[in-house]
Amino acid sequence: MKILLAAPHLHEQRGNAVTVKRIGSALTKIGANVVILDITLPETSRLPNTDIIHAFHARRFQEFCDKTGFEPGAYIITMTGTDLNHDLFDPHGRKLVIKCLSKARLIHVFNKESASILTNADNAFGKKTVVIHQGADEFLMKLNIKKSGPFTFFLPAAIRKVKNIPAAIEMLELLRKQEYTFRLLLAGPILEKVEGEKVMALVEKHADWIDYAGVVPHAEMGKLYEQADAVLNTSITEGQPAAILEAMQARLPVLVSGNNGNRSIITHNDNGLIYETDEQFAAYAAQLLLDASLRQRLGEAAHAHVEAVHSSEYEARTLLDLYKKILQA
Repeated sequence: MKILLAAPHLHEQRGNAVTVKRIGSALTKIGANVVILDITLPETSRLPNTDIIHAFHARRFQEFCDKTGFEPGAYIITMTGTDLNHDLFDPHGRKLVIKCLSKARLIHVFNKESASILTNADNAFGKKTVVIHQGADEFLMKLNIKKSGPFTFFLPAAIRKVKNIPAAIEMLELLRKQEYTFRLLLAGPILEKVEGEKVMALVEKHADWIDYAGVVPHAEMGKLYEQADAVLNTSITEGQPAAILEAMQARLPVLVSGNNGNRSIITHNDNGLIYETDEQFAAYAAQLLLDASLRQRLGEAAHAHVEAVHSSEYEARTLLDLYKKILQA
């Protein structure tokens, strides 16, 4: 069986790129024949012949098909986040998403909350939706534990409006005004010019406590996690954040916004902290700053959760079984 993983923006350091490359690597490790292709590159005008296509991001895949006139055969579509939380409710995007989902043999999502959204949109979609928890990269299991330096909050995210990075800076500034001492480390590509200008202005304004590492290859992200004492996610919406799973794998405590994607992997005060208001964020961030035992408890519970629920090998084997079932139908 030859499998094509077709996804947008694989040439950029985005969460989707990390997810697709991880799945491709895990499938290859269990003996699958995998081809990975970026459908947003100008030179990608056709897809190679394969037994099955696993596409990522419904709107983007349908845009590619419409633009090139490509008629996909058997395919499974993974809803990665933006297509589910935004495009499905946008007048223009919805038409493309619905068209893509209607032709897909199966729809893959990372959590039951996402499955419920699809069922509410159209019961027919719900019937062919499967939930498989996202896997976590294992390269973060052997990181060196941080032993010195200023307390560091790490926020790994592409700079887009949905990631809500200015809000993270403003909420942390509340703590700075209370004379807490810490550092904020940002890393990720600037994908939206206006948002990038806003974030870079804040980085420059607060250069005494904010560092921007720029675009860091995923294979080198371990060096940044090793600098962190806690990891943040302040996104307005999420599919299921790969960076937070990586932080949990590395036994780092996480503080995240209460969107559905974050809630699908975090239980508040068990394996992480979830905030809903600016005041909650400031209070929980202060707890992490002051309480080493809390950081250790949350970090160990986070690691145990990822090991139990987010196995990359399990994810790959389950997907491979689905491919086989589709081709045998």
